[in-house]
Amino acid sequence: MLDTRTSASDIYIAIKHPETEIQFARAEIERLRQLNRSLLARVGHELSSPLSLVLAYLRLWQERGGIRSLQELDLVLDQALALKSRLSDLLLLEQIEAGRWHILPKMVYLTPLVRQVVDDYSERLRAKQQVVQLQLECALPVLAEDELIVRSIEHLLANAIQYSAVGTEIVVTTRCESAVCRLTVTDEGTGISSELLASVFASFYQPDVSPTRRHDGAGLGLKFVRAIVEVHGGQLLVKSEPGKGSAFSILLPLA
Repeated sequence: MLDTRTSASDIYIAIKHPETEIQFARAEIERLRQLNRSLLARVGHELSSPLSLVLAYLRLWQERGGIRSLQELDLVLDQALALKSRLSDLLLLEQIEAGRWHILPKMVYLTPLVRQVVDDYSERLRAKQQVVQLQLECALPVLAEDELIVRSIEHLLANAIQYSAVGTEIVVTTRCESAVCRLTVTDEGTGISSELLASVFASFYQPDVSPTRRHDGAGLGLKFVRAIVEVHGGQLLVKSEPGKGSAFSILLPLA
């Protein structure tokens, strides 16, 4: 026969444990609610900027009966592509963090990828009178999915352009270090304080969270880059000092 007798301490443990689990579950639900509110606010701002411009021009064209210049069309196209890119980053980041993205690595040389990205961003650089100095010393290949590495370099270069003043210099270097290739993007931008460096790779991080902040974005770029680098078995590192700029380094295993 089953003995159903229990002591007072047994009864206390049986009741206390579920209550602790319920409290933990409630705290986790509240944390997720706060994260969701933050996500909606940040992503809403991130996507509304290009979408608002696209809609404004569409209404203008509707009112006046057509497009008056190719520059207007180019601007709308650029904003539409930016919107598509940001949505793509969000979806890919979610897949990587959920473990549903499996890379297909091959031997990739970083030098042509860096040159491609710098060339693609030449108009943005000219607009801010910025110069990119290339010091590409690592000639050995890495094991990587080239499209993802290109997107990582794009984010680092875009950050350097965005957070650096007009007329400054950006330096992109590669060098071989033991079993890895280190790719570093160094800028002369606003920099990040030591107190904030621990938060720089968090989701939706922004160095300026005020309503009047000068720079757009949901703060997904560095989180996105780190996810890509880590899924390749690499590291994303940062050195920064307020007023003196930042240096972001991608370390990828050599092939």
